[in-house]
Amino acid sequence: TNTIFDAKRLIGRKFDDSTVQADMKHWPFEVVNNAGLPKLKVEYKNEDKTFTPEEVSSMVLVKMKETAEAYLGKVVDHLETMAQGTTRKNQLAIVKCLGNVLKNWKIPVDFASNQASKDSCGEIFSKIAKIISTLLLIPKYAQLRTETLQVLSQAIKLLVDSKSSDLVSLFKDEITKSLDGVIKDLGSDPNTKTTARDLKTALNNLTEEKN
Repeated sequence: TNTIFDAKRLIGRKFDDSTVQADMKHWPFEVVNNAGLPKLKVEYKNEDKTFTPEEVSSMVLVKMKETAEAYLGKVVDHLETMAQGTTRKNQLAIVKCLGNVLKNWKIPVDFASNQASKDSCGEIFSKIAKIISTLLLIPKYAQLRTETLQVLSQAIKLLVDSKSSDLVSLFKDEITKSLDGVIKDLGSDPNTKTTARDLKTALNNLTEEKN
């Protein structure tokens, strides 16, 4: 069978380890002896392949990362669609949901060296910027603006972690106009205007640092 599980139980063990031998009796997949170390045998494209338990664990982690990023992309897609046309109550729910997304999302550790990660993050940040811009430009809704600016602050912290001038520029280009709108809006609360100015300055400073 190609269904493998519990591979991590083999990490650091010899093939003749009593625990390995006991586990093998209950596993539906084959474990072979490779120079005294256990390797897992599977069929791939009509060929027999063997992998170390470390390789299997690494593949599992990569797949988990890909699945999480795909799910995150779908969530952001949904929020972007909702932000463009929904009720005020839902708009507030959108910004709260986006805040939770940013709170739990981390820039991938391979971001700097993996083009797929760069592309994925770029797409997600672009959509996040559009959501924030849309919500900031909704007039006469002080609570929404306040919470959206808080979410923008979270996004800027992630941009700092990314250390990517491309992401910063992409995000800034989308956000600046909406921040200017808040700053120039005569109906904006003074504290809201101050926060908007501070966040615009932070984005500008970040752009200068990256350049």
